[in-house]
Amino acid sequence: YDFEADVYYAELNKLNLFKRDSISVFTGNVRVDMDGTTIDDVVGSFSFQETFYQNEHDDFYFDDFNIISSFENEERVIDINSPDIVNGKVSGKFLIQDISNLFRNGLGSMYANYIPEEVTTNQYIDYDLSVYNKIIEVFVPQIQLGENSRIKGSVSSDKSKFQLDFKSPEMLFNNNYFGKVRVQVDNDNPLYNTYVSVDSVYTGVYDVIDFSLINKTYNDTLYVQSVFKGGPQKEDLFDLALYYTINPEGKSVVGIKKSEISYKKNSWFVN
Repeated sequence: YDFEADVYYAELNKLNLFKRDSISVFTGNVRVDMDGTTIDDVVGSFSFQETFYQNEHDDFYFDDFNIISSFENEERVIDINSPDIVNGKVSGKFLIQDISNLFRNGLGSMYANYIPEEVTTNQYIDYDLSVYNKIIEVFVPQIQLGENSRIKGSVSSDKSKFQLDFKSPEMLFNNNYFGKVRVQVDNDNPLYNTYVSVDSVYTGVYDVIDFSLINKTYNDTLYVQSVFKGGPQKEDLFDLALYYTINPEGKSVVGIKKSEISYKKNSWFVN
């Protein structure tokens, strides 16, 4: 599959290639040099140059974006290189059609009564990517990431094998500021499944510092523990313990275990 295309103007939504945005205009140079019989055994390079994309929110200009697919000892390796989209590598043994379900099963296995999607056995993916804000703005305009944001981890067809480590020095979500964000997910960790820490949260309504959250699933029940400080002087203290499960009738149940709240120098215990 070797071809070059100079796209001067393409409305992707009208071509049914991208339906999420009501306006979806693409221009750029596309270069493809690949060999293979299916998408799962293809090797070679795929690149965009001088790319422009417009949606209803903004206009976006991107520098060169290159993807190289190869195989090393029967392991697929995908190298991604772009100075303003994504840099990094994805490797493993996997089918393209199963990628979304592998991640869905890995995340879903943390929750009680999750029914996994069917995937081919003996698959795994390792990934390490630096993600830049410009591509996030295209797909999720409500989120802005700081420089040096990074995500890495692994996932496999064994539902108990899912790891994710996300770091960002700062991010904005719906105009709310989050400083020094860290999210770790590990289904094989004996102490927790998810750990979240945020150094500071500024909302303009109620500000928070030293936020942390961990969760763990035991016997079909998801337990959550969260601690943080808040208020104008950061003297309020919240130490919350929650749980979530599904009862025999199939209904969701959310409860509060022994928790402590200190708000404006008044203390409450909730259980």
